[in-house]
Amino acid sequence: MSFRRRYPVKRTVYTRCVGRLLAHRIGQIIEELGLEVWFNTGQSNGVDLLIKSRDPQLTVAVEILNWSKKSLLSHKRKANIINNLSEHSNRLLIYTCLNNEEMLNDLASHNIDALKIGYQLLPKAFYNFYLSKKQIELRKPDSRETKRDIKNKIAEYLTAKNILCESDLRCINWPQIAFDMSLH
Repeated sequence: MSFRRRYPVKRTVYTRCVGRLLAHRIGQIIEELGLEVWFNTGQSNGVDLLIKSRDPQLTVAVEILNWSKKSLLSHKRKANIINNLSEHSNRLLIYTCLNNEEMLNDLASHNIDALKIGYQLLPKAFYNFYLSKKQIELRKPDSRETKRDIKNKIAEYLTAKNILCESDLRCINWPQIAFDMSLH
């Protein structure tokens, strides 16, 4: 591999693959938590996924950004996120990291919660590409460890929003997960 290439594959393939990876992983986690999830399978407008609770009033619309630490959120993209979520009463942006994270400071004024993962999730081959270039800061490969970490963050959020309750969490098979119930 050339050290001059910015992406391990064509940029369009890279962005589609990386974007779908986190959405897929989050959807899988939501299902493991015993909730129903709807995916927006197209690249069209609309939310990335809906988390369907047993109580229809608690359905959560989710936008997902699986970006790197160098990514910049534009005003236009932010407006699109706000617009996509505006049709729903429970709104969540799940993001990995951004260069200009301060752009998210006013999401609460739009009744949008933000959940930070803290690192870009990559397929192992893409991660290895950046590893060879020594560019892995705030990047992690998709693995059991990252899945557990993301699952804990999502479960904590859903519990805090009363979408999941502690008794739901006790019934779920949490292999090798030490979810700290004292966080609530």
